[in-house]
Amino acid sequence: MPPKKGKAAAAGAAAKPILGRPTNNVSMGIVGLPNIGKSTFFNLMCNMSVAAENYPFCTIDPTDARVPVPDDRFDWLVDHFKPKSEVPAVLSTTDIAGLVKGAAEGKGLGNAFLSHIAAVDGIFHLCRGFPGEKVGHVEGSVDPVRDLEIIHRELLLKDIAALRAYIVKHARNVGRNLGGKTAKAEFMVCVKALNWVLHGEFTGSADEWAAGLMDVSKKAAAAAVEEADAEAEGEEAEAKPLGRDIRAAPWAAEDIDTVNKFQLLTAKPMVYLINLSMKQYTSQKCKWIAPVKEFIKARGCGEKLVPFSAAFEQKFVEMGPTAERDSWLKEVGVKTMIPKIIKAGYKALHLVHFFTCGADEVKAWTVRANSTAPKAAGVIHTDFEKGFICAEVQKYSDLHELGSEAAVKSAGKLRTEGKTYVVEDADIMFFKFNV
Repeated sequence: MPPKKGKAAAAGAAAKPILGRPTNNVSMGIVGLPNIGKSTFFNLMCNMSVAAENYPFCTIDPTDARVPVPDDRFDWLVDHFKPKSEVPAVLSTTDIAGLVKGAAEGKGLGNAFLSHIAAVDGIFHLCRGFPGEKVGHVEGSVDPVRDLEIIHRELLLKDIAALRAYIVKHARNVGRNLGGKTAKAEFMVCVKALNWVLHGEFTGSADEWAAGLMDVSKKAAAAAVEEADAEAEGEEAEAKPLGRDIRAAPWAAEDIDTVNKFQLLTAKPMVYLINLSMKQYTSQKCKWIAPVKEFIKARGCGEKLVPFSAAFEQKFVEMGPTAERDSWLKEVGVKTMIPKIIKAGYKALHLVHFFTCGADEVKAWTVRANSTAPKAAGVIHTDFEKGFICAEVQKYSDLHELGSEAAVKSAGKLRTEGKTYVVEDADIMFFKFNV
């Protein structure tokens, strides 16, 4: 069947621009205050032995892992093809040491930790909901809404500093029309971004401030930014409300590439997690869940909260796949949330995967959402993309329903797609190329 160029092109044209690096080689970082269970959660995700100490800076260097993404479709394909090799999709995850209030100013090893956050592409934002004095809290009490606010403020302050530094560096050249329309357009996007993180609007005090810098010397501009930073980060302004996260802004498609270039911390997608005690989780009662959900809703990014219990998950892993564990799960009436959390992180990074299947191997290949067939082919080998001719595509649902590739083909559901085809999650693909 010939490629349906019109349909594929329309799908590609309608695709919403995505913030972040345009690559499938992306990762999630686990972020939160000290002593809330980040390393324990990381251990549970990847079954690795990483120190989990009751000490604020136990994890100073980030720890990385590639965690298999649970997928019933992949499991079915493995069972169906019975291949010699099976390779699931994976989620790259980094355990980042706990931030503290003042991290944007370098407190609590803050600069190093913020640089680790800058290196990842999405954030598991973990907060503590479990009570207890055995595990101390850096702020002296348990209040997850306050903890979330602390982290969000530190990320906003870091973005404000980065945007101001860019404006100071480039204002005079833009004012003298050096760099032409491209430089000016990029500069104005930066000013819009600064207004957004300061005021939650695209216009504001940053416009006048940036315009003033265009006519002054570089030395005077540096003095101006120091004064502005002091005002934003000084003790008197500690409770002063800031603007909104970069990812919440209604960016125009033509602005996306410039915003992505800045690699701003609040542009990174978040999956919110709250770590509960065993009792809170099994009873499904915790006074903090509702206010945390309200906090997340107010951010305006449409993100979700996943409650879980590291204590529950630890017992789940230790018991292993036994009849005793099955009986216990039936008794408590809840289930492990780790698979859901991993899949939520994968989705937050705008990742999907397609399959290649056969007797030798069943493999899930990760690509960014909205990727075209040639880009997907290039994930397998660059020659596949360079010499792309077409892709034979069948839907997982069709193979699952009909039982064989021959039946899928007989039903007219094995399609030949061209260069404009946008890969859909769980497509089963075979590429034809010529180099």
